[in-house]
Amino acid sequence: MQRPSAIDQLREYYEAEAAAGTRELRAEGRRADLRNAFLSSIDPGRVRTVLDVGAGPGSDGVGFEAAGIRSIGVDLAVGNGHLARRRGATVLAGSVLGLPFADDSFDAVWSMSTLMHLADDEVAQAVAEIRRVARLGSPALISQWGGAPQVLYDSEPDGPELVRRFVHRPLARNVELLQPLGQVVDTECWDDFDFGWQYQVIRLEIG
Repeated sequence: MQRPSAIDQLREYYEAEAAAGTRELRAEGRRADLRNAFLSSIDPGRVRTVLDVGAGPGSDGVGFEAAGIRSIGVDLAVGNGHLARRRGATVLAGSVLGLPFADDSFDAVWSMSTLMHLADDEVAQAVAEIRRVARLGSPALISQWGGAPQVLYDSEPDGPELVRRFVHRPLARNVELLQPLGQVVDTECWDDFDFGWQYQVIRLEIG
């Protein structure tokens, strides 16, 4: 029997998580602060739609909608779309490796903790897709776990067949991979997590 790909494993993991309802349905703490800062930095007269890559159950989409910006999320898990819809958010089933949208569809891009699941060549494919569907000049905020180069596999104790791949890269490497999107405006890192990972935040302007 053929072993599932890393993407298929991710899909299975997040479908199970959605079915169990274990994901927080509201963005809190630093994540909410990041979204609010992003909202404060954009021109509401120009930014009317935002693409949320790896949207989960729509935790951030709800916040964008409350601010008057139409949020369309994409997530591997169909179950997350169902959860989002109950909360008034829109999350479509799909992959950043082949976004189900027309060219130049969005005024802004938002992605939390998603590209860290992809190998370098997959990030290049994802970047090309994001660039395709975002309009020139769109602000983007992309964040992910990173640090010293390593590939980790995380499984749930109650379901060892459910596996997530984490590809950690230094900030400089992630910036390099994202540069085809456009101009990197700013970066920051959070290093104060008990398990020693680093959270990297990269702000760009699509160009």
